[in-house]
Amino acid sequence: MTAHTPSSSAIESVRNLWLELCSAKASPLTAPVELLEACSTQEKLAKYGCREKAIRPLALNTFKDAANIAVEKGGWTILDETRRQISRVARSNAAKAGTKRPGLARQLAIEKQENAALRHNNQQLLRGRALLLSAYSNALQLLRDNRTLSPRLAERLREHEVMFDIRQFSEVGSHDA
Repeated sequence: MTAHTPSSSAIESVRNLWLELCSAKASPLTAPVELLEACSTQEKLAKYGCREKAIRPLALNTFKDAANIAVEKGGWTILDETRRQISRVARSNAAKAGTKRPGLARQLAIEKQENAALRHNNQQLLRGRALLLSAYSNALQLLRDNRTLSPRLAERLREHEVMFDIRQFSEVGSHDA
């Protein structure tokens, strides 16, 4: 029995899927959940479709024949091995997250990364705030030290002391942390 030649659109679809699989293998946390779930079996992967990426569902035999043409050096064998690797990683991530659904594991991992980034940004903002308060306090002290040199300096110092109470800013800062 000889393999039939798949259509050019089937070959293009498998080529696009291959690119998605390579991307998912490189960074499984950013891979589409549907793709991770489709990697669980050959049949599910053959039926996987994504209109935005020009990937359409194919019959398994057509999928295998198209993979032999679309995927360089190894064709279907290398595509199937990549599928298995992605499936193992997805199951492993799901097990680490305590769930059998790879989508939830991926979502949890992304949430943890986002929380860490937000904590880091918050710390940076607090450090910046502390530096700003210190600089403002120093500027006010300079005005206090030199207010006798110019009546304008004394007037500006009074304006700032009325508008901004550095103790209130410091207290607000200590409650936020």
